[in-house]
Amino acid sequence: MNMNTKNYILVEKQPVLTEDYVRWAIWFEESVRKGTRHVEVKEIPARKPFKKGSAKMIRKINHFRAQPILVSTIFLGRDCSDSGAAPALFETNVHGGRFDRSQENYASWELAEKGHYNIVERITKSMVV
Repeated sequence: MNMNTKNYILVEKQPVLTEDYVRWAIWFEESVRKGTRHVEVKEIPARKPFKKGSAKMIRKINHFRAQPILVSTIFLGRDCSDSGAAPALFETNVHGGRFDRSQENYASWELAEKGHYNIVERITKSMVV
């Protein structure tokens, strides 16, 4: 473990820095078991195939429409920022679809919630209805 890593726990959705590694490890294990690290999780179901248009366009669109998409936002428990700016304590990941492997980081629960909903909205709007 990197000794410079800053570990955080959540207290009523507020990140609290802790110097006590054992306290952090116990809290982290319990939060994984109880699911309390999850800010939001959204599954966007696969869509029906699109049938009108050129063959190339249909193939491209349907490639993404055929996959369900999972958008997950969690509390990381550690500051994962690369710079000395605001800590990256929360992360949204996209699994599947056009935005597969996209991720965004946030410093607070509130920003993570807003970011999660913005990403879900962006994905939903990008899908051809």
